[in-house]
Amino acid sequence: SSAASDVYKRQAFTIKKTLLFIFIEKTPFLYATSVRYNAKITFKFKITNTFIFWKLMITSSIVLYKTAKDELNTVVSSVLDSCISFLYLIDNSPNRELESFVAKFDKKRVFYVFNDRNLGYGAGHNIAIREAIRKNACYHIVLNPDIKFKADAVTKICEYMNQNPDVGQVMPKILYSDSNIQ
Repeated sequence: SSAASDVYKRQAFTIKKTLLFIFIEKTPFLYATSVRYNAKITFKFKITNTFIFWKLMITSSIVLYKTAKDELNTVVSSVLDSCISFLYLIDNSPNRELESFVAKFDKKRVFYVFNDRNLGYGAGHNIAIREAIRKNACYHIVLNPDIKFKADAVTKICEYMNQNPDVGQVMPKILYSDSNIQ
């Protein structure tokens, strides 16, 4: 209803005063766009009872090359449990062996791109970064396929980045599976 929309708008504006507009879809989400450092940023608000939780649009990418399916499953599960909005799996393998495996993941958040040749690590990530720019993502995270991380790790990194606008890149502490620092 219109009254409900006005309530959500007021709550959204108190969360982030730089919002330019909000529109409501027939989903339990509100979307808003803001401009920060000359970049358009999309926010996603999830409506849960009377609360609105917001998150910045965060994209990520993994370049694959004959990647083991168990490794891929672990890292994609970490991504899907986090606040990352979209994951791009850029496959530089010589065949489409991973495509059917990737099909089991949420198609609204995980996108598979097969290259018919090995473009290399950097060029593979550049495909996803161009898509992140096109989607007006606030942050893009470059991931390796052999990792896992806690669900709140990305949130903490984004909070740090938001509190330190002079920082352009950040790398988290990386641990071996026995918890020793790499």
